[in-house]
Amino acid sequence: MKEKAQRLLVFSLLGVAVLCVVVFSLVTMQMNAQGADAIREIGGTYMSGVSRQIATHLGSMLEMRLSQVKVLADGLPHSGAAQLVEAAKARDFPYLARCRADGTVEPLYGGGFQATDIPEIPEPSCQNPGQ
Repeated sequence: MKEKAQRLLVFSLLGVAVLCVVVFSLVTMQMNAQGADAIREIGGTYMSGVSRQIATHLGSMLEMRLSQVKVLADGLPHSGAAQLVEAAKARDFPYLARCRADGTVEPLYGGGFQATDIPEIPEPSCQNPGQ
């Protein structure tokens, strides 16, 4: 009888140990899945916020640069080439050129414009779209 009790106790302890391992394994897998979902959700929220900030910053930078170009363009009829070059340098433009009525481009400042990384560059046009 003593051996039966010992055997029952050993098998019970082994059963409880196996049950604990199975339960803890299932709980761990569930927690890992929930953690991965949470990280994915937080990452998506973070990246969409960063994307929104970058788009806003890019938009404001483009607006600023376009307004600087507009100021230069508005001063074209009244300014000589030297004044335009100085204005471009003051605004940190790397390149400045004037487009003539016949469509030719006259470089005024900078080492030249290289657009080898941009596919299909349209020909420069001096036509005003509003005309």
